[in-house]
Amino acid sequence: MYNHLLLTIGRSFLHQLKGALFLERPIVRVTSGASWLPCLFLAFGIHLAQGAEAAEPAASINHEKAIVPFEIFYQDALNAREEDYLGRKEYLVKDSTAFREMKNHLLALYEGINIRISYWDDNHIVDCVPIDQQPGLKAPGMEHHVLQRTPPMLPTRTPRVKNRSAGNEVDQLSGEQVREAATEVREESSGSPKVCPEGFVPMRRLELEDIARYQSLSAFLAKDHRDPPDLRDPIHRYAFGYQFVKNIGGGADLNIWSPNEKPGELSLSQIGVGFDDGYRVWQTAEAGWMVDQRFYGTPKAVFFIYWTTSNYANGCYNLTCTAFMQIDRQLIPGHSFPLSSVLGGTQQTIGLEWYRDPKTGNWWLYVRNVNDRTATAIGYYPRELYRGGEMFKDSNFLEFGGEVVAAVGQLKTGEMGSGIPPGNGPNVTAYQDYVHMFQSKGSITNWLPVTLTPTTPDPSCYRIQFVNTNQPSFSYFYFGGKGCPITNHPG
Repeated sequence: MYNHLLLTIGRSFLHQLKGALFLERPIVRVTSGASWLPCLFLAFGIHLAQGAEAAEPAASINHEKAIVPFEIFYQDALNAREEDYLGRKEYLVKDSTAFREMKNHLLALYEGINIRISYWDDNHIVDCVPIDQQPGLKAPGMEHHVLQRTPPMLPTRTPRVKNRSAGNEVDQLSGEQVREAATEVREESSGSPKVCPEGFVPMRRLELEDIARYQSLSAFLAKDHRDPPDLRDPIHRYAFGYQFVKNIGGGADLNIWSPNEKPGELSLSQIGVGFDDGYRVWQTAEAGWMVDQRFYGTPKAVFFIYWTTSNYANGCYNLTCTAFMQIDRQLIPGHSFPLSSVLGGTQQTIGLEWYRDPKTGNWWLYVRNVNDRTATAIGYYPRELYRGGEMFKDSNFLEFGGEVVAAVGQLKTGEMGSGIPPGNGPNVTAYQDYVHMFQSKGSITNWLPVTLTPTTPDPSCYRIQFVNTNQPSFSYFYFGGKGCPITNHPG
């Protein structure tokens, strides 16, 4: 049931705002088949009537919290003073220079964007950005980039796949071809989803307060939130499987957990494609779920993406810098999952895939329903982002698994996955299933299993237990652990 409210604003133009109860519809189903993971993003749909003028502030309505119109938000950021942030206990900005960098980054991110539609969701404001004004198009070297609105056709796959983690058969459509752009593949149940209108894409509003919770802009953008990044630091642990192999993408099904992490800690499960020359060049496109209370403001698991082109000396999460090109009108990098897996019970699972478009060279991200295998193209990292590196052409490295980073000053690392290591029975440990890669031979792209090599610096803290099989079962593995004292780090 909808409540309709007509508002007359300014020069007699009409905004029609359509509100709805928070009702759910399925995107990603659980592997047990007993239930389904509700849609990540549910909304009060906001529709802007014809005749609106750009000079007017965006109108919005919700039942939780008033939305600051975008024009006011941007003006507040423009007028922000360092004395309101330096020395405040809720912020960590280290000095005046760091504050100016943060402020300039935020202003540049939104410069030239005309946002008229916003809504409240997931305890944050989401802005509907005109697709041709999104920040990624402003990145250096993108001056001649033409936004790719239609994603590539994914390769065919095998008729059936055995889901090892749930013990169930997952039906596949033999020879299925998936083509997704900004169209809906998620079935409607009832209510109105939170979705931007045609021609707009959702972007979780980044505020100066979000960045100021870190000492510097570099720390905010870094994979481990350290300045400078140091992925070999004792507070950073991992358990993953990898393979050096030429590829144009890959993916897996990840069960979703919300490990108990303190503010300042992070824990994640991810898939990644990349290039590693074994010396100093490291480029990646990464996606998965993570828990990071300080970064996202929630203890829930969050859908994330990340990239780097220079061994983690650059890069950022989600849409917090000018990199990713969003295409889907509903799915939002940086949005939390409403449900997580239950120990010994229902496993919430999401499928993720990276795929390099053979024609454009753009690295596309797909979210896949693990039951019916339908896929939604979220967007892509453009080929130009990797200029000068191997991912400009393809990838030579695949990585699947988990990471944790402890908060500075902590004496113990946090939970990885479910917090329970492999070998403790079904439905209690984090896993990645149906692990696969894409390889191109001439004009044919094949969907193939992987052969992973496990690695973890300290198996007494975190373990990985994996199985490699041949088609059609592909590969799967379990990983995780409760953590351990940082002083026990072997290196």
